[in-house]
Parts: sequence; structure tokens; C-alpha cells
Amino acid sequence: EAAGLLTVMMIFGVAGRIATGRVADRIGNLRAYVIVSLAQTALALWFPHVHTLAGLYALAALFGLGYAGVMTALILCAREFSPPHNTGLSIGLVAFFGWIGMALGAWQGGLFYDLNGDYVQAFLNSSIAGAINLLILGLLYLYTVRWAGRGALRESTAIA
Repeated sequence: EAAGLLTVMMIFGVAGRIATGRVADRIGNLRAYVIVSLAQTALALWFPHVHTLAGLYALAALFGLGYAGVMTALILCAREFSPPHNTGLSIGLVAFFGWIGMALGAWQGGLFYDLNGDYVQAFLNSSIAGAINLLILGLLYLYTVRWAGRGALRESTAIA
């Protein structure tokens, strides 16, 4: 059953990557990243509490949409917020640290299962990391809004 759940998550992940790209085109990369990160963070909390196979399949599908969308949004934001001559390096570093985070998540999942006999703490840790990520994204969003506002102010005073 685990392989089936992973398959559903990955199939919906393909849809999540495409959908996140389309949403980012409409509302902006950072906003799209916030949405899929919020979905991933919230949905991770549910996994240890769903006890039916049908519920796990539904949750795997929803989680796959957000999870894959996060990776797409990360790359889009790295491209948007890095100088053009460093875009390749920025995307490579973002992907590298994303994969490190996923590896640590899997490792700590096994560690906490060995310590507690369940995955509740591991999924809670995942959501805490997601909440920290959302805080950072919120601060980045506020910074970019202020930065854009200052640029608009400079343009309007230059014209006047």
C-alpha cells in the first residue's frame, strides 16, 4: 500500500508542478510559493491522524499537489530574486538545500519512529519547519512590497 500511496502522491505531484507554474504566472512566484507551502505545511499534520486507506490516498493526492508545487515555486523564486549572472548557481543552491531538507526529514522521521513508535512527532516537526518557512516567506514578501514601493516612489519623484 505504501508504494501505491507514493505513486498517487507523485502522479498528483506532476499536476502540482504544472498548476503551480500556471498560478505563479497569474499571481506571482512568491505568492504561489506561499500558497503551496501553506498547503504542504497544513497537510503534513494530518498524515498520522488519518486511519483509513481511502483517507490516506486522498491526503496523498492533496499533499502531492502542494509538495511538488513547492519545488517548482522554489526554482521560480530563485530565478526571480537572483541576479541574472547568478541564476544557475542560485537555482542549484536552492535545489541542493531543498534536497538536504527532504533527506533530513526522512531521517528524522525514522529517528522519531524508533524513539516513539509512531510518526506524530516527525510530522509535527515537518509542520514546524513549514511554519518557519512561511514566516521567512512572509518577511520576504513584506520586504519586496516595501522595495517595490520605494522604486515606485523614486520613479514618481523623478518624473515630477
